[in-house]
Amino acid sequence: MDAQTALMMTQKGGTVLCLDVPYSTLVFGIDARTWELGPKFKGIKMIPPGLHYVYYGGSKDSVGGDMVSIFLEISESQVIVMKWNPKIEQLEIIKDEDEHNRYVEGVRRFDFDPFLGPYPLEQHSLWKSLTVFIDHDLLQKLNPDSLWIHADSIDNRTKERDMKKVDEMMQQNPTPNSSKRREKQNDGDLVMEAETTTTTSTSETTDDTKYTSENSPHFTFIPQRDPKDTQKAHTHALLDKTSILYLLEKAGKPEEIWGIPLLGELQFSFICFWLGQSFLGFQQWKNILSVVCQSEQAIYTHPEFYTRFLKVFFEQLRQVPDTFFKDLEGESFLSYVLESFFELVDDHRASIRLQTEAMKLRQ
Repeated sequence: MDAQTALMMTQKGGTVLCLDVPYSTLVFGIDARTWELGPKFKGIKMIPPGLHYVYYGGSKDSVGGDMVSIFLEISESQVIVMKWNPKIEQLEIIKDEDEHNRYVEGVRRFDFDPFLGPYPLEQHSLWKSLTVFIDHDLLQKLNPDSLWIHADSIDNRTKERDMKKVDEMMQQNPTPNSSKRREKQNDGDLVMEAETTTTTSTSETTDDTKYTSENSPHFTFIPQRDPKDTQKAHTHALLDKTSILYLLEKAGKPEEIWGIPLLGELQFSFICFWLGQSFLGFQQWKNILSVVCQSEQAIYTHPEFYTRFLKVFFEQLRQVPDTFFKDLEGESFLSYVLESFFELVDDHRASIRLQTEAMKLRQ
């Protein structure tokens, strides 16, 4: 980045100030990049306006730690101030106006500049492609009440076993695109080891007071059947889930906007489990894929939606190794839904454009 671009991004880019984060915190990330923190770290600067995802977790004194994350809509030159609360061992957004303004003024004077890591602009286009359908209204709908998403905000007896298995897959199969680099600023006290994926292990024990429903996203409920279906129709729905898809996205909308919120939720849930290690996000991602990939009639009547879906899905698959998606019961979930989908797309009723896009996914 040249000096002029750097100055422009410093002046117009957003800043996330993170104060008093303990050095023991192993992982801190924004969007598709994570860092190992040094003792001088106080946040990220030069953030392009738009939607971003901040997450952190881990401890040098433990095997791993649970991720805590938040989606942020950042405007031009905006400063978001967070401070570590040692009582609950979490970051909190400062709400006191006077205190917030003091820190903002400090950022404007560049007081914190030596302690702020630059946003990885080389990955911004990738990030935008992974979140292109998540708009403000959808974010307001899906965000948890506390705004913070916790990796263990679901009470499930098998969760620890399942997440451990997902963890092992990621450790054994690092992302092909993963690249690490070390950045040193000043005397080297601010050291950030960047990578494109998060592989922090899930803790074996959790503090139940942290993982409550207020930290769980408000995902759309996806039924197994249309409650208005007859028994015959229900049997048919086991093979063709179009009636369920139409419960999620009503028919009659213009084709250019049909299904956009569902694609946005697919992207939201993917980010939650890929970066935020949210088991709930993983389940929702699978639920949406199951319906979309097995809706026979919809594939033939909504080709534009499915073309957009393939681009979203293809970009997601590029970020993680195939084995990451193995079904938690041992069978390959991806293989199952893709086999169903490709069988339907190969039908002569499917559009040529959709068949062409599907070929990219097969390769």
